[in-house]
Order: sequence, then C-alpha cells, then structure tokens
Amino acid sequence: MNQTLSRLAFVGRAFANNCGRRNAFAQIWPKFSSSSTLSSHVNYENNNAHSVMVKDPGYQATVVNPNASAVNWPTAITAQQYHALISQDFSVKTADEVLKAFTAISSYAAGKDYLLADTMYDGLRDRLIGVLPQMTDQQLLSIFTLIPLWDTKDAKNPVYYRLWSEFDQQCIERHRRWTLNKLLLFMDHWYLMRLSRLSNFVWMGVRKLARKPSR
Repeated sequence: MNQTLSRLAFVGRAFANNCGRRNAFAQIWPKFSSSSTLSSHVNYENNNAHSVMVKDPGYQATVVNPNASAVNWPTAITAQQYHALISQDFSVKTADEVLKAFTAISSYAAGKDYLLADTMYDGLRDRLIGVLPQMTDQQLLSIFTLIPLWDTKDAKNPVYYRLWSEFDQQCIERHRRWTLNKLLLFMDHWYLMRLSRLSNFVWMGVRKLARKPSR
C-alpha cells in the first residue's frame, strides 16, 4: 500500500474533477503490489499520468509543470558567488532575503546532487524554518519548486525531516482558507518533492476532497 501513497494527491484531484474525468482513475489509481517490478511499472504510470495532466489545459491551475518553473530561476551564479552566499550569517536575514538566497543557491545546486541536509547549509535551513510563518503562500510555493533541485532521497534524514515537517505544518495551518485549486496545486508540489506519502497535509487534503469534492 505504501507504494500508492505518493500518488494520493492524484486521487484527490480525480475526486475533485470527477465530472467528465472518470478516466483519470484508470490512469491515476496504482495497483497494490509488493513486487519491485510492478512497483517500477506503477511509478512509470504515475509519472506518465502527471505528464499527461501537465499538458492538459484543464489542469493548468492545479498541476505543476517542472519544465516551466526554470523560467523564474535566476541566471546561474558562479562558484565564487555560491561560496560567498552559503558563508553568510543568515540569522539576521528577512524572509525575502532568505528566499532570494535559497533560490540562487538551489539553482547552483541543480544537477550536482548536493545534499540539502549537508551541514554547510545549517544556517540557511535554520533561518528558512524560522521565517516560514512570515512567508506568503506564493513564497512557500517558490520554495517547494526549488526542493527537487537537491538530493533529498532520504526523507527520513533527521535534518531534512525537520525542514519538510515545517513545510507540512505551514500547509496544515493555511489550507483551510485555500480554494480547491490552490489546495490541489500545493498537493501536487508535495508529489514533485516526493513527500506526498509522508505528508499529513496531503492526507488531510485527500480526506477533505473525498468528503466534499465540490468545495
């Protein structure tokens, strides 16, 4: 069953778009199996389902296009600029300054398999956690967009867990005032961060959509 949990955001979307989109269940609902071969097949089908929805205009407001996100990233910084950034004292930085620095550093880290849990980023992560409550929903989405650029394969690493559990808490505290489309958009970001099966927020969102799919 755990193999299916990372795609529950898709199930929630299928509930929400049930009218005229019944075929979505056939694409989205993974088969239950402990077989590694079937697990790989399920992952392929789920990735394919997401790619299909990215191209569907009907899902534009609720599905993240990873390729389009790069348009908003800054021009790549140099190694010297990167080292200058990570050596800053982040404890005095504002939410806007932390977001700007995290965006630049994450863009530099893209494709290099840098560990977000590495000790060299302790100051940045600590300050990011500290300013999360001050960030707007859009700023939070911007942070989520950058997470897949890092090596975050070990979601249970205590250092990384501390960060993403704060993301989870922010979504839990905010989601009641979100529209349906905004709820689905945030859930899709959790899927792209490969954390949806661990997120309490995603579970809450799926249950909410299952109870009241039209709201």
